[in-house]
Amino acid sequence: MRKMLKHRVGVAAVAFGALWSGAPAPARVAYAQPAPGTVTLNDQVYSNDSLLVAEHCIIAANAHVRVLNGATLSLNCDLLEVRGPATLDGKGATGTTGAQGAPKMPDWNSGGSGPARRHADYLAAGSDVDRGSGGGQGGIGGRGGSFQIRYRDVIGAVDAITAITAGGDGGAGGPGGRGRKLWCGEHGEGEYKFGPSGPEGPRGPAGPPGAWSIKRE
Repeated sequence: MRKMLKHRVGVAAVAFGALWSGAPAPARVAYAQPAPGTVTLNDQVYSNDSLLVAEHCIIAANAHVRVLNGATLSLNCDLLEVRGPATLDGKGATGTTGAQGAPKMPDWNSGGSGPARRHADYLAAGSDVDRGSGGGQGGIGGRGGSFQIRYRDVIGAVDAITAITAGGDGGAGGPGGRGRKLWCGEHGEGEYKFGPSGPEGPRGPAGPPGAWSIKRE
C-alpha cells in the first residue's frame, strides 16, 4: 500500500480539503486527529471541522456519523472499506422559536349609562381592535454539515454511503401576544375577559446546505 500523506493540521489542512473539493475553504480551523493505520467510523459525533488520515478506513455497516454546527468532516485514506449501508448525517440544527408578540395595552373598562348598558358593552367587547400583536419570525436554521472523502482503492460500494447535508429547518414562529384585558364596568374585578390573541409569527427560513464529495485518486 502506498505511503499515506503525512498528517497536517490547522488552516492548511482545511485549505487542502477545499482545493480538492472545489469549494472555498471554511473560515475555521480544522482539528486534526491522530493518524492510525486503521480508523473505523460507526457512531461518532463531530462538533468541529475534523480531518481523519489513515491507511485503511472502515465505514461500518449501519454506521450513523453525525456532524454538528455546519462543520466539515474530511477523510483521506489509501483503502476505503464500505461494509454496508451507512449514513453521514450533517442535517443542520432547527432555528430558534420567534419571540412572543406584545400584549394589547392598556386595559379597558366598559362604560355606558346604567348597569345594563355597562354590562352589555362589556359583553360586546373583544373585537379585532383588542387583538394582541403578532409573534416574531422564527430563527434561521443552522448550516448543514459537509463531508469530503478521498481514497485510492475501495472495498465495497461507495453508493452505499448516504450523505445528508441539508440546512436545518427554520424555527417556529413566536406565539401571538395576549389580547387586551377587558373589565366589566358594572361588576369590576368580578368579571373580565381578554380580547383575541395575536397571530403566530411566520416560520423562519431553512439554513444553508453543506456539501458532499467523494473522489478516487
